[in-house]
Parts: sequence; structure tokens; C-alpha cells
Amino acid sequence: MKNGDYFKGRRVLVTGASSGIGAAVARLLARYGAVPILVGRDLDRLTMVAEACGPQTHFIAGDLTDPIFIQGLGERLNDFGVDIAILNAGIAAYDSDGDFSPHTCHRIFQTNVGAVVDCIGLVLPILKRTHGQLVLMSSIAGYGGLPHAASYCASKAAVRALGQSLDLDLRPLGVPVTVICPGFVKTPLTDLNQFSMPFIISDDNAATEIAVGIAERRHEVHFPRRLSLLLKLVTSLPAGFQYQLLRWATRPKRQGC
Repeated sequence: MKNGDYFKGRRVLVTGASSGIGAAVARLLARYGAVPILVGRDLDRLTMVAEACGPQTHFIAGDLTDPIFIQGLGERLNDFGVDIAILNAGIAAYDSDGDFSPHTCHRIFQTNVGAVVDCIGLVLPILKRTHGQLVLMSSIAGYGGLPHAASYCASKAAVRALGQSLDLDLRPLGVPVTVICPGFVKTPLTDLNQFSMPFIISDDNAATEIAVGIAERRHEVHFPRRLSLLLKLVTSLPAGFQYQLLRWATRPKRQGC
């Protein structure tokens, strides 16, 4: 990547770094000379990612929904310093037809929104001092509602709106905010999905797209563009057309005779 030098020597926090997109981004930025600070819940997998990133890597295992861990993390980050904060940690769960689980919704929001908000509170004073960059992981699911994904779509829409608003406030102060909106990426999380995932890409390809967008300090990074641009178009249509198109596109596949 021609602008890989952007990351050289920068202290980059990556949450949700134990696997998937977070791990792939951490490995890539380490190759570009970044100093990774990795946070994840799974100590064994986090240790493996840290080893792959090299001896300059710091890693901290813990649950971002735990207030005690958050407090301790804040103290560690103040000691390390942060130039780029990539708040990637998130979970997903889906509803069956006609069902909605308040418990599941609260759990998704606790991680996908609440933990992000808490982490922003930790890193923002540091980023203001370092004139750093804040990166929030949303999803193309945040562009609008999708079947069976009310809680997940709503959580990612919240993160996208949060990032857009913060960018308006913080970019003039020297702290750009970049919102990442991936489509389907092959990770342990999406391996659990029981539905078709069009234009799915590898986590390494996703990491490259993310790194380019961060280095260019974009407002929003969305990919794969064949899917993200199509979904942007669909969600710009009147609500009735959106409904019909999304119901048709996500209809169950018919079994062969």
C-alpha cells in the first residue's frame, strides 16, 4: 500500500483484536511499522495475534463491557499514548421470523454501542493531545433495517450516526473521525451465519480497505463497493420500494425438487 508510511511509529489501539477484522488489521498495520495496542476478550487468541504482530506489540485481555476493566484500561492507555484508536469490538445475533428478544438487543447494544461509547471516553482526551484519529466500526447493516437483524442493524446505525456527528465536531479540532462500514467479511463471526452473504471478502482484503481509508483520513470507508453502493441506493428510495426490494433480495432460497 503506497500510503503505508502513514502508520509507521504510530501507536494504534485496536479493540476486538482477538480474531477476524481486528486481528487482520492489527497484523497489517504492524507490517507497516505501527505500534499495536491490542484489546480482546480471548487471552489465548490475543496472545497469538500479538506474537504475529511482533515484539513492539502491547496487548490487554479483558471485557469492554466490564466497568472495572474499562477503568484499568484507561490508565494503561494514558501510559502508552494513542495516535489512532480503532474501536472494532462487536457482536451479532439474529432473530427468527416474527421474534424479537429484548435481552439479545440489550446485549448487542451493550457491546456494539455502550462499549464503543466508553472507549471513546477513554481515548478522546489522548487523541486531542496527540492530534490523533478516531476510527469506529459500523457496518453496511447500519444503512437501514434488514430482516432478522433489528438489534444488529440498529446498533450499527447508532455507531455510524455517532461517528458522523463526532467527525463534524472533532475534525476541525485536528481529530478526524473515520467510520468503517464493511459488508460481509469471512470471519469466525460470519462463519456462524446461515444465510447467503453476497460479495463476501477475506479479512485480509478488508484490512487493506480499512488501512487505505484510515491513511486517507476519509469520513467513511465502505466495501465491497458492489454491495455497499447498491445498499446505499436502495436505502435512498421511498420506504415502500425499499421494503419490496429488501424482502425480495433476502427471501429464503427455495429447496430443489
